[in-house]
Amino acid sequence: MADDRIFLKCNICGDTLFLGKQFGFSAFYWRNYGLMNGDKNSPSLEDRLNKFYEDHYHPEAGMDKRWNGDYSIAYENELR
Repeated sequence: MADDRIFLKCNICGDTLFLGKQFGFSAFYWRNYGLMNGDKNSPSLEDRLNKFYEDHYHPEAGMDKRWNGDYSIAYENELR
């Protein structure tokens, strides 16, 4: 399926953060695959999201960008 993953996209630099996926007609969900694969240091979604926001603070974008953050939801097929 070409759009089975959903991301938060920084519209200033284009980087993305994985937010979840779905199979078939099921609802979207997120799992910490790092923890599932034995990585005890794999960050939680909350930590990943906060780091993404911190890393995508773009003061150089100016005040025309909302509070130095400009984000959107993007599906996998939109990122190609």
